[in-house]
Amino acid sequence: MSRAVIAEKATHAGERAREMLDNSGGVVSRARSLVSGDAQFFTAQPKIDQIRKDLESDSIQEKKDAMKRVIAQICKGNDMSILFADVVKNILIQSIELRKLIYYFIVHYAEDRPNEALLAISAFQKDLVDPSMHVRSLALRMLSSIRIPAIHPVVMLAVKKSCSDMSPIVRKTAAISLSQIHSVTNGEESIDVMTDLIGQLIGDRSPEVQGAAALSMMEICPNRMDLIHRHFRKLCRSMIEADPWAQTVILHILLRYARTQFLDPNVKHEKKKDPKEEEEKADENSDTDDSSEDEKERRYRNRSELQQDLQMDPDHRLLLSAVKPMLMSMNRAVVIGAASLYFHIAPVSEFDFCVKPLLRLLGDTLEGHAVVLSAIHTFVLSRPEPFIPHVKEFFVNAEDNIHVRELKIRIMSKLATPHNFTAVVHEFRSYLRSFDILKVVAAIRGLSLVACSVADSATPIMRLVTPMLSHKNADVVTESVVVLRQLVVQGTNDKTHTCRIVHKLLQQVMAGEIKSATARASIVWLVGENIPVHTVIATAAPDCFRSFVRTFTQEDPQVKKQVLMLGSKIWLHLDGEGQLADRFKKMFFYVLELVKFDNDYDVRDRGRIVECALDRTSTSFASLKAAILAPKPLPQQNDPFLEKAKYQLGSLSHLIGNALLGYQELPPWPETQPDPTARDPPQEVRSLSPSTQSSYSSSDYDESESSSSEESSDAASSSAASSSSDSDSSASSSASSSDSSAPKKKKVVATKKIAAKPAVVAVKKAVVIARVVTTGAKPQPKPAAAAAVAVAAATVAATTAAPPKQEDAKVTEEQEEQPTITPEPQADEPAAASEHDAEEAEEEKHDEEAAEDADEDDN
Repeated sequence: MSRAVIAEKATHAGERAREMLDNSGGVVSRARSLVSGDAQFFTAQPKIDQIRKDLESDSIQEKKDAMKRVIAQICKGNDMSILFADVVKNILIQSIELRKLIYYFIVHYAEDRPNEALLAISAFQKDLVDPSMHVRSLALRMLSSIRIPAIHPVVMLAVKKSCSDMSPIVRKTAAISLSQIHSVTNGEESIDVMTDLIGQLIGDRSPEVQGAAALSMMEICPNRMDLIHRHFRKLCRSMIEADPWAQTVILHILLRYARTQFLDPNVKHEKKKDPKEEEEKADENSDTDDSSEDEKERRYRNRSELQQDLQMDPDHRLLLSAVKPMLMSMNRAVVIGAASLYFHIAPVSEFDFCVKPLLRLLGDTLEGHAVVLSAIHTFVLSRPEPFIPHVKEFFVNAEDNIHVRELKIRIMSKLATPHNFTAVVHEFRSYLRSFDILKVVAAIRGLSLVACSVADSATPIMRLVTPMLSHKNADVVTESVVVLRQLVVQGTNDKTHTCRIVHKLLQQVMAGEIKSATARASIVWLVGENIPVHTVIATAAPDCFRSFVRTFTQEDPQVKKQVLMLGSKIWLHLDGEGQLADRFKKMFFYVLELVKFDNDYDVRDRGRIVECALDRTSTSFASLKAAILAPKPLPQQNDPFLEKAKYQLGSLSHLIGNALLGYQELPPWPETQPDPTARDPPQEVRSLSPSTQSSYSSSDYDESESSSSEESSDAASSSAASSSSDSDSSASSSASSSDSSAPKKKKVVATKKIAAKPAVVAVKKAVVIARVVTTGAKPQPKPAAAAAVAVAAATVAATTAAPPKQEDAKVTEEQEEQPTITPEPQADEPAAASEHDAEEAEEEKHDEEAAEDADEDDN
């Protein structure tokens, strides 16, 4: 914990202590607040005069109580703007708690009272430079929440300044403030400035700031993925350290980034053939004696998996690896966000990582089960295999609501296999005995899904559904008829049992026991389809048609269509002449006349088609017969949850099944791989300005010359000290003193112009120091002085005999770390030379004065 936080908490504790010791605060009110809490402020209607009196009081406690009463009335819907001036007068109070209440009041009424709200802007600006980071953050948040377009430049300037604040709390508030400013201005102004600030904040070292910047990016510029390029790997690595709110936002923005910058891992993309791989494959094909067929198959399978992994971009794999720990989070939103990212950008074979984290959420509170089950259902539609061993986790509980119950039954039906069919059917049997009608209907509908998932399961399911035809509830009977119709079309091994069921349904509908239009239409369709299959049904079909002719005008349109189709099927199968045939013809033609005047256009169109095919010798009759009596395909279940899979997993649109306001579709996968080098860190700049290069070149020359002279001086002094036999220790001390008195090496800096001292000046200074040592007030041994003089003479001889070359100058350690430099034009050399001469003259003057002082000391 930093010192600023500790100091702030200590100040807050001191304020609370002073308030408790203040006798003018009202002991009774404080005791009441301790007992009842802040709920007491919502009970009675306060008086405006009393609130004004408390706001002008010197007691901080009374001001707090007054502001709490005002905020309570605002929450109840009462207008308290009449106290705006009285509240603003207390904006500079030192209490943080009271200041928060005042800020909330000002922001609430700022849009209605813009002129009065402008009076508080100066206080907000003053708090922006407060030592407390919480005060700065609160002031910026309130300043950006004021929806007055006139103060937009002031707010924007404050946000710019806060983006570089030392505290991550303030920077996070600045990032959130960008989206608030954007909502006020509607994106008309400063969009480029906001984008630059988002790019700065999204690369912040604090994960909380990164999450807030990602949220503003989704609101302001959701398609500017170039802002994430340089910070992508940093976001992946620092995401684990963020709080759950920031993790959820970062997961969302990284999902959209991955959909635009990586290729679909579930689609094979063409790659250039590797010659080495072709040769290896040819060798393996030719080598049939050393390896068996099983080993070859396993080798090829491993190679295909390896190729799929190598086909993915390394950054794509980095993102999946960084998201995997998020699945173990204790926060439900983070787990759903991580599972959503895996579902939309990971290979299908890696869905296994999301199974247990999602199932773990089902053991949490019941409020979030619908969201979790909706996500699991989408996973199951894509790849059900990982969830099959956990089918018992989706058994319905007594406390499950309707939506959760329906989702569990659908998931359980999708996970049904021949191995767990017995357990699943046993569970559905218990649902059929429930007293809850909706649960029974959902169970019957789930059995139809099980029949579609498991082959040869129609007969046992039909035996379960048949007793439901005698249920007292019409909805249960209707759903049972619909499921039986599907099972009959699907086909069963027991044809006799099917005939009995259809005949029983026929008797019930003729007796008027079944009232539902959907059930009646399904039964009529079953009778018509089973005419050529069962003789009993063929005999009873005309009588069924006669019963519906009586009530044809009162029937539902879907029942009318099936009755017309039943008459057409009987007409197509009718052979010979007789009394029964004549009676049926009259009824059929009567129905065709009624159809001509029906209100439903579909019924009328069907009647016209049938009427055109009455002649048995015409081609229309043959075409109608071929169309109606053709084999029917297996029924397809219309899953209403299937449409949800096209929305982003975990979003509100995915849960509801419709695109809501503000929903942004996921971008499609790119067809070609985008440039992966965009995510590489920027390379260091290796070039400098011409002026910097010129100064660096001249200083480099002089400094290398000085360095070489100093090294030769050190070598000479050490040789002279070793040759003296009388005073080795004193010579060494003198040499060290002369080394310490010599000028030190200067570091070469490429960004500043350095004026290095020439070697001649350094030699003259060494001669003066040697003279002072030999004749000055501090006597030193003569061998050391002689050594210093020898060093100076050797240096002068070396510099005059062979002028140094710039290319051969020795580079110091600091120079090696500097960038490479190109030579500058010669236009700037006279100025540098004049400056160098002036410094040399000044040094000579200083040396002469030092020599004169030494002579006076000698005298």
